[in-house]
Amino acid sequence: MKKLLSIFLIALMASTAAMAQEKIDGISYNLDPSTHTAEVTFSDSEYKGNMVVPSTIVFNNEEYHVTSIGFKAFFFSLELESVVLPNSVTTIKNEAFAWCDAMASVVLSENLTTIGEEAFSGCTNLTSITLPAGLKSIDKKAFESCTGLTSVILPSGLTTIGEEAFSDCICLTSVALPSSLTTIDDGTFFGCTGLTSITLPPGMTNIVSNMFNGCTSLSSITIPESVTTIQELAFRDCEALVSITLPTGVKNICENAFKGCDNLESVDVQNAVPPTLYYNAFDVYGSATLFVPPGTKATYQDAESWDLFDKIVEKQ
Repeated sequence: MKKLLSIFLIALMASTAAMAQEKIDGISYNLDPSTHTAEVTFSDSEYKGNMVVPSTIVFNNEEYHVTSIGFKAFFFSLELESVVLPNSVTTIKNEAFAWCDAMASVVLSENLTTIGEEAFSGCTNLTSITLPAGLKSIDKKAFESCTGLTSVILPSGLTTIGEEAFSDCICLTSVALPSSLTTIDDGTFFGCTGLTSITLPPGMTNIVSNMFNGCTSLSSITIPESVTTIQELAFRDCEALVSITLPTGVKNICENAFKGCDNLESVDVQNAVPPTLYYNAFDVYGSATLFVPPGTKATYQDAESWDLFDKIVEKQ
């Protein structure tokens, strides 16, 4: 055990020795001499005003390429107003700009591929952001509580949106999700009370838990034919929804999926075979009208949970 511990400590010291932290022109960097790359890092003095991060820096007559914005690099820099990142940056790490609540503008690298967890969380003065075409991943809570954010355009090559990535962005009004997405985690737009419309991509199979929970202004949504499951709490408290159409592909509607959608007047189910429905998925069994395909009224009247609807009408 002692031998293993010694080997670990030696490796740790070697790794630390390989990295050097230097401040150059007011910006702190971790320098890696082996790759000649630099990462912007947390400074002992707060970053302020309008900052432009260079693509290269020189230290001890050696050139380093700035490739990443490090963990908590600009965290809680309350007087930071704007940032321009060079095209050499490919990664923004966790909490890099979290709670920079005076920052109104950020220009991202055209070669950025990853935005880390909580990277811009709490940037309340940020109203819009242009995401580069090559961006692949927006991680967990990346833009959580960006309460001033009114618009965001997701690039066509984006593959992953992490849990609660845009939660509590209360001024965000509309979003189009690209067809390239392969992973959308729970609570993506949780608490986005200003969201009125959203475009879901063709090929999407799962509306995840809490995806639109608390989106009280969401008045319309088109569910793609490819969707098979609507997870628990997906549309909870979407008070502005007055109608919902469930396409033929939907096979499962989970617990509390539409709970609190008290203004729903019609539920249009297009599948002749009743999907699996949890009994508490809706609150409007006594007030909303269930529309079903021709010749299937009796089937739905006998189907578990669907029989809770007082009004079932066959479409002509």
